[in-house]
Amino acid sequence: MTKFRLFVARPVWENEPNKWLMELRGELNSEIAVYFLSIQQLRLENSKLFLKELDRGLHGKANRSLFKKRKFLLFSSPASVEAVFKIFQKLARRPDRLRNLRSLMSNIKKTFLSFNRKNGIKLGAIGEGTATNLQQHFRKLSSRSPRLKRKNIYYLPANATALAWVEEFGLRVKRYQVLAVGGKSNSDKLLSLLDKRSVRVRQMVPYSRVLENDANECKVDMLMAQGILPASDFYENFILISSSQLVGPVLGKLELKLFDENSFTLVSHHDQIVNKVKEIIPEIKVMKIQSLDPKCIAREINSRL
Repeated sequence: MTKFRLFVARPVWENEPNKWLMELRGELNSEIAVYFLSIQQLRLENSKLFLKELDRGLHGKANRSLFKKRKFLLFSSPASVEAVFKIFQKLARRPDRLRNLRSLMSNIKKTFLSFNRKNGIKLGAIGEGTATNLQQHFRKLSSRSPRLKRKNIYYLPANATALAWVEEFGLRVKRYQVLAVGGKSNSDKLLSLLDKRSVRVRQMVPYSRVLENDANECKVDMLMAQGILPASDFYENFILISSSQLVGPVLGKLELKLFDENSFTLVSHHDQIVNKVKEIIPEIKVMKIQSLDPKCIAREINSRL
């Protein structure tokens, strides 16, 4: 009888429970064993410096012309949304001696809430998962926050890449300053593309990605030897990799020589990830998903059982 297991590689926030993984496990059929590959962590950058930089980008005194007053806030990933709102939450809990920072944060939130006004800020998200995350976190800004609807977010529902987003919305940013929110190690491709289309582009970096120390991790062969991970016979293996940066480390950790490569199905929301994996495993089967939303992932995998 064929059994099923899912290997998951997705960055997690440092020193926080993996709520995304818990939700995914809850949505998946109980017959699917889930193994999380600890590869990369997300870490907030200096919160105070980021908040000041964001405030300068949104309200800087040099922005006197009409075009320079027009701002387009573009989030590159769900993590970029989470990072900004984590910083808001972190500084909101600080003592009164940070009153100036709280004032900055209050002004930033007001600007966020101007999204549906004629000369207000425009909000963008590269993909659907990022747009969903933005909607969910937006509700936390204020109890009186206007509802952020999908039609208020410029995003791609499928095959979301930097190039595809700029090709789709390049004319929208033509007369705007774009504040691109992303991780410290993100590719410069998005910034380069936006620089050619917008009045100005500024990078906003609220978080960084940190590879975990392999010395503290159990590799797959060790797990098999300890009986924690059953041998690969009679298993159909799904593997979910959330970022193209993780392809090499993940496939190295899995040690593919221990498996029948024909037993693997790559679960992916991004063509770039698929292409990188196929460079290593050309014949791997691929299951395309719309986004990294746990319900979306579980629905597709459960349907294969």
